[in-house]
Order: sequence, then structure tokens, then C-alpha cells
Amino acid sequence: MGSRTGRVVLVIAGFLVATLVVMVPVGILGSSNLVWGEPNQDGRVPIPGKAVVHLPAGTVEATVAIEMPAKGNETVDLPLPSNLSVAIFPVGGGTEPTVSDDLGDSGNAGADGVNVKRRVWSVDVPQDGDYRVRTRGDFTSIGIDPQLWFGHGPPLKGTLVPLVAAGIVIVFGLVWFAARFALGRGRDRREPDAEGEAFEAAGRGDPGDPPPRGPG
Repeated sequence: MGSRTGRVVLVIAGFLVATLVVMVPVGILGSSNLVWGEPNQDGRVPIPGKAVVHLPAGTVEATVAIEMPAKGNETVDLPLPSNLSVAIFPVGGGTEPTVSDDLGDSGNAGADGVNVKRRVWSVDVPQDGDYRVRTRGDFTSIGIDPQLWFGHGPPLKGTLVPLVAAGIVIVFGLVWFAARFALGRGRDRREPDAEGEAFEAAGRGDPGDPPPRGPG
């Protein structure tokens, strides 16, 4: 009983350690701005202000970024003014993009002139092209140099990194156990049964023995 409990504790401890180890590459490759960059690949527009940006077809994130001078190194919540709005029109006419509310959590920003960001909208762009963007919003009491970024962030949210890492460890663990089981089954088939072979040899007789002789 004690040895079984010890094995269970050892498996759980190994699982937790492996998950922590796997979280490092998962976090860097799937959820880090160091790899994916800031969500401003497709352009920036001042708030309030207007500009023409080139947007790719598909879903684009619209993120507010601002400099909060008293922020420090900690992650703070970025409040949004009630009059914050955006309007997007295709240059030269055509179908307008669809803007949907998609409020995200606040996070640190590493671009020049800003240190806080927060996703506000998702923009469904019908076709690749130039679009005229007009923004409104009063950030006077919040910070300086407010901007609306267009682009995309990392594909994996930071809160999902532990779950993804744990899933990877579980999958590899199952594959490892399945491989060990298959190898064990194969080894059992290859190893001869000594008692069975002895029984078969007795039934067949030794090929080197003289043939049985009848009476007379």
C-alpha cells in the first residue's frame, strides 16, 4: 500500500515538474510579444484623430495603447472613456468592415511612447485594401499619446499557457506508456515458454533417438 502511494505521489510530482518545464517554451512561442510583436503590425491612428491604414482581409484586432506616466513596472488596468469610438471606411468605396466589441485584459506595451495596451474591438475586414479610420475619445485624465493599433497579438492567451503545457505533457505521457506496453507485449511473444517447449519436445521425441521397435 505504501509503495503504491509513493508511486502515485512520484507520478504527480513528475507531472507538475514536466508541466512547469514545458510552460517555458509554450509561453515564449505561443504567448510572448518578443516572438509575435505588438498588435500594431497594420498601423496606428491617434485618439482622437484620423488616418489611412492598409488592412488585410480577415479579422484584425483594434487595441488602445497609451502612456501612463505613473504606472511603474506593475500591470495596471487601463480604463476606457465612455466616448471612445471608431469608424472605418474603405478608400474609394466598397463594403465597410464590421466592428465588434471584444474587450480584453490590460497588459504591458513595449512600443515607443506607450506602456499600457488593451484590446477593445475586433474588425472583420472584407477585403485587403486601404481604409480611412476616424477615432474619438478623451484620455486626458488617463494618460498621454493614446493610439488605436490595428494588428494581432500572440495566438495564445497567457492564462491558457499552463493548460496547453499540461495537455502536451499528458499526450506525451500517454504515448510513452503506450509505447512501453507495446514493446512489453512484443518481448513476451518473442520469449519462448520453456515448459511448453519441453512438453512439445517430449511429444515429438528427439529426432536423434532410434525409431521404436516392435515385438520379436
